[in-house]
Amino acid sequence: MTRSYRLAEERRTVRNPLAEFFSDDADYDHLHELFHRDFELFGNVRRFVYHPVVEPGAFLMHEIPLATRPDKVIGVGFHKTGTKTLGLCLEMLGFRNCSLDREAFALWRLGEIDAVLEMMTQADSFEDWPWPFLYRVARERFPHARFVLTTRRDEATWLESLTQHVARHGRTSFNYRKYIYGVDDPEAHPQRFLDVYRAHNAAVRDFFAAEPGRLLEICWEDGHGWERLCGFLGLPIPDAPLPHMNRRRPAGDDS
Repeated sequence: MTRSYRLAEERRTVRNPLAEFFSDDADYDHLHELFHRDFELFGNVRRFVYHPVVEPGAFLMHEIPLATRPDKVIGVGFHKTGTKTLGLCLEMLGFRNCSLDREAFALWRLGEIDAVLEMMTQADSFEDWPWPFLYRVARERFPHARFVLTTRRDEATWLESLTQHVARHGRTSFNYRKYIYGVDDPEAHPQRFLDVYRAHNAAVRDFFAAEPGRLLEICWEDGHGWERLCGFLGLPIPDAPLPHMNRRRPAGDDS
């Protein structure tokens, strides 16, 4: 997949309220690999607007008319549940996907929800942080959106996958786990991680209980694939195998 990137930045000599979330300027200015960004000012906060540019014929398996598909598809599953697999599927279906976004996460933490929702107008689908935490406000802002809850075959499998991930990669300069769970290490605090994971999934299911057509629960390890996802979205099934981020691991064992 080939994408073009263009970067323009406007700076203002004011205290940056996002500074506490980044270890240095290089961290702060890190570009998301799937998008290029123009920087605009949202009050005193730099806001990121996405302009993905996909070269003709690159990667997209289907050209789906916009009128025939949901305007937004929002992944509300936690990391290590196959969120990257979901993102690749949505890109193959023609959605402009936005994955993990540090700046959106920081804005969400600061309570700048309107800014994050405005960012969401610039893409079609979302997965990974901070998007799983925005389902309530996104439901109101985008009344025709669909939501996908990715899960693992059981909670123990999810915790083991996350623990192994942390053991391999250690701490990052941007500590999402500390903000989300209140602690950093799932091996040292397994019950805390399980409690937060379990509570989130239960809250999502409860929120959409009256609208079962708005939420799809999917588990790649259980054999769910194109048929289930495309049936939910009302889209044709691609003539291609289900993608996943790392072929050395099962499809569900990514971020």
